[in-house]
Amino acid sequence: MNKMVSGEEEEMGTLEGVFDPKAKILSLTPKENIRWSFQLEARELKGTLYYNGVLYRIARIEKTN
Repeated sequence: MNKMVSGEEEEMGTLEGVFDPKAKILSLTPKENIRWSFQLEARELKGTLYYNGVLYRIARIEKTN
C-alpha cells in the first residue's frame, strides 16, 4: 500500500490478503484491530477500512480505460 504526502507517493508496505473469487471480495487484516475489505463490481473497486470495529475510511476506485 502507498499513500500520498505533499503530492509525493510514499510506500507504506505490503499487505497479504485473501480473495474470495465467488463473492469478488478481497479481505486484508494486517493487525487484529484493522480490517480492509474491497469488493470488485464491473470496473469499480469499493472498499472499507474498519479500525477497532468502527468504520474509518471508505474507498472507491474506478477503472477508466
